[in-house]
Amino acid sequence: MKKLKLLFFSGKRGGINHFIPIIKKLKRLKYFDVHLLLSDMHLSEQFGSTHKNYNNLKTKIYKTKTIKKNYKASKIERAYSLSDGMKKNIDILRKIKPDLLIILGDRSELFSIATPSLILNIPIAHFYGGDITQGCTDEPTRHSLSMISNFHFVSNQRSKNNLLKFKIDPKNIFNVGLSSLHSINKKNILDKKSIFEKYKLDHKKKLFLIIQHPETWNLKDTRKQIKCTLRALRNFKENKIFVYPCSDPGSKIIIDEIKKLKKNYLNKVFKDIKFEDFYSLFDNADIIIGNSSAGILESHFFKTPALNIGDRQKNRFQTVNILNSDFNVNNIERKIKQILNKKYVFSNSKSFYYKSNGINKIIKIFKKLNFKKKDNFKQLLKLN
Repeated sequence: MKKLKLLFFSGKRGGINHFIPIIKKLKRLKYFDVHLLLSDMHLSEQFGSTHKNYNNLKTKIYKTKTIKKNYKASKIERAYSLSDGMKKNIDILRKIKPDLLIILGDRSELFSIATPSLILNIPIAHFYGGDITQGCTDEPTRHSLSMISNFHFVSNQRSKNNLLKFKIDPKNIFNVGLSSLHSINKKNILDKKSIFEKYKLDHKKKLFLIIQHPETWNLKDTRKQIKCTLRALRNFKENKIFVYPCSDPGSKIIIDEIKKLKKNYLNKVFKDIKFEDFYSLFDNADIIIGNSSAGILESHFFKTPALNIGDRQKNRFQTVNILNSDFNVNNIERKIKQILNKKYVFSNSKSFYYKSNGINKIIKIFKKLNFKKKDNFKQLLKLN
């Protein structure tokens, strides 16, 4: 029996965490020939060269470098990097000849693989369409990718309903939850003492985890926004771990401001943190601050309160552990104090985005594609 050739594409450090549990399970099955293409942030030293973290996946890995050494994250640089990536990705597609391309999310580098796949008539499976984030260009990117994809794996019912408004065939939309939550093994999560020692944190102080990205609809205010956040944090003498932003236009401004921080035992800055350690820090943090989707999507699973700042995640569904602030120093300070003084009551459910059978459902769908493969994958899948 011919194996189904799957090509996973990832350009960001956070996105691949959603693919890892799927890839690991697929590798144990005889039906699939699994390939992984890493690009964009993964190949950039500026963002931690994260491609090195995934050699243990024991799958066929390809790499396309698109971000140049002295990347200043201007809009024109970003556009050129996508153009360069598309040329290189076309060569990879011609070499692999995948039966199915699998992409995730709403990052602009996805166009560099999805557009040529559309032209080459390679079916596309898109994860996490239907979400809403009206404060950045991820929003139209996500919806555009949904419109050119054949199969849709959403993280919640609200997102499925949004895709239905686009007149997408409901038989090709699958609510599988957030797959990254299946890569979190509590046995591998370090306790507070261990993770604090590993990162040389003060055991007597709280832990703030901070990730702030640019608002790509409002780049002119990027420096003012990160300065506002840093000024508010200055008054809290707690452990602070800062993680670099994504490679969006405006990211270098944020990186430059973070680099100006007085380096001491309380302020620690990282280009990237391996996901095993990141989840341990997340699990033991007293608060996650900024505008990362992790604060919205995964914080409830870890029972970690989150402060979402600004409009980047505007109108994305939020759970009860999340508070919001505009970019105002006094408001940010007040909301942080409110979170630290409040005892949150979390429901017993693992997360709004967690589905215990999510990975198995994904595998079942991929198996069905393999067994009932027809031209252009136009079969109706009766799996919902």
